[in-house]
Amino acid sequence: MSAPQFRVLEQLDTFTPLGLKFWDPALDRAISDGLQVIAWPLHLPGQKIVAARNRSGIFTFRWLPGMRAIEHRYPDPDFFDASIPQRRAFIVTVQDQLERFLPAAFRVDLPLPYGGVFLAESSASVPDGSARGVYLFSAPSRRTDERLTAVRGELLDADTRAPVPWAHVVIGAPHGAVFHGLADASGRFAVLMPFPSLEEGFAGSPGSFGHGSPIGDRGWDLQLAVNAQPRALATLPGTPLPEYRSVLDQAPAEVWRVEPDPSANSDPQLSLRLQFGEQLIVRTGSLPELLVTPAPLSP
Repeated sequence: MSAPQFRVLEQLDTFTPLGLKFWDPALDRAISDGLQVIAWPLHLPGQKIVAARNRSGIFTFRWLPGMRAIEHRYPDPDFFDASIPQRRAFIVTVQDQLERFLPAAFRVDLPLPYGGVFLAESSASVPDGSARGVYLFSAPSRRTDERLTAVRGELLDADTRAPVPWAHVVIGAPHGAVFHGLADASGRFAVLMPFPSLEEGFAGSPGSFGHGSPIGDRGWDLQLAVNAQPRALATLPGTPLPEYRSVLDQAPAEVWRVEPDPSANSDPQLSLRLQFGEQLIVRTGSLPELLVTPAPLSP
C-alpha cells in the first residue's frame, strides 16, 4: 500500500506584534530566565497578557487586545514602508522572580514601525549607543561572584532625611568605562561591575609577577554621580512602578561628602577608591547613608 498523500489546503501565518529582549549590563549578556513580563492596554489594566519566552530568549506576546488584525497579517517586505495602522499604547512590566534585578515598567506603542524585537529608545535604556535590549539593573540584594564587584549604598534626602527612590547612579571608571544602577523604592542601590584586569584596570605589572605593588594594595579610582528628581518621575496606570524613561531622564543631584552645615558644600560627584577584591559602601561622613540633594522640578 502506498503512503498517504497530503496536500496543504490552507496556511495561516501569524505575526507577533511585540518581542522583548532584556540585558544585564553588569555581565553584558541577555537575561532569559526568571523574568515575568506582562503587558496590557494603557487604559485597560485589567486585560493583562503574560509573555512567553521563545528558544532565543525573546519574550513574545500573542493575543494582545486590539492587535488581532496585525497578528493575522504576516507582514510582507513592504509592510513597514506602508502607512502604519493606528497605533495603540500598551504598558509593559517586568519582574525578576529570582530577585536579581529591579522591576521596570514602560510604555510601548504598537504596532512597532519596524520589524524584529522592540529596540529601547535612547532614553529607555542606558544611553551608550547600543540596541542590545532593555537594560535591567541590579537589585540591592544581588550577590557578586568572582567576576563582579559592587558599589552599594542607601540614598537619603539631605533636607528631609527621607529615602530618595528610583535614583539613577552613575559610576565612572578608568579608561572611560561607565556603569549604571538604580535605587529601589527605599533608596537602596547596588551598581555591579566586572573586576578590571590587573594590567588594564590597575596599571603596572601584576604583583604576582614580582613587580609593582602587591595585589592587595591595588585599587581602582571611581567617580560616583547621582541623578535624582523624584517629583519628575512619571506614573503609569495599573502599576506602582515609575515609568522607566522618566527614571533614566532625571536631572543631576548634589552629593554630600560630609554632613551639611554652614561650612560644608555639596559636590556634583564623589571620588572613590575601590580596593582590589573588595566591595565599596558609600556614605556621607560617619553616617550609614549617602546624603543627596535631589534636583528640583524644572519650571
